[in-house]
Amino acid sequence: MPLENSLQTHDIAVPLVPHQNGRFHRAIILTQSCTTQSHKAGTLSRVQHFEALGGGTDSSIIFVQMPASSQQCCQQALQAFQDVQFLLLSNSIYIPVLYVASPEALPSAIKTLTSPVSSIPEPNLPLAATCVLPYCTDEFPMKAETLTALSDIFPNMRSVASLQREEDTSILVAAGMCEAEAEDCVEFWKAEYLAE
Repeated sequence: MPLENSLQTHDIAVPLVPHQNGRFHRAIILTQSCTTQSHKAGTLSRVQHFEALGGGTDSSIIFVQMPASSQQCCQQALQAFQDVQFLLLSNSIYIPVLYVASPEALPSAIKTLTSPVSSIPEPNLPLAATCVLPYCTDEFPMKAETLTALSDIFPNMRSVASLQREEDTSILVAAGMCEAEAEDCVEFWKAEYLAE
C-alpha cells in the first residue's frame, strides 16, 4: 500500500453541484504521519503540486486524526495539525485545512464541504413596510382598510413618510380613506418629521 504523500494529484474529487460544467471539489487527506521529519518534504512537495494544478480553487486539505489510544496521542495529533498549518503558511500555500476528528467523520465533512451554499435557509425577516406601517398613525391601531389604502397608494415607506402637507389629506381621502384617518396619518408624519 503506497504512502499517502506519494500520490500525485488528489485523494478525493466530489462534484460540487450537479450539472455545473464538471466542477469538482478536490481534497488531499493528510494524517499525523505526514508531518514527521521523514515525510515532511514529500508532503510539502505534494501540496505544492496540488496547489499548482488547481490554484487552490475548489480544493482543501483534510487532516484526519487517526483513532487515539490516549490523551497524549490526541495532543500529538493536534500538534501535527498545527504543524501542517505552519508548513502551509510558511510556504505561502493558502488552501483551507479542515480538521476531522476521526475517519468516521470524513464523509460528513466532505458532504459539508461540497454542499451548495444556497442550501442554507434564508432568514425569515419581516417586511419593514408591512410591519411598521400599522403604527404610523396618531390613533392606534390603524384600521385594516386604512393600511390597505396606504400600501396601495404609496410604493414604499419613503413615500409614506413624505405625508406632511394638508393637501396630502385630500389625496388620502380621494383614495378611499375617511377624513379622520387621513388626518391622523398626516399628523403622525408631521410630528415624526419634527422629531427628526
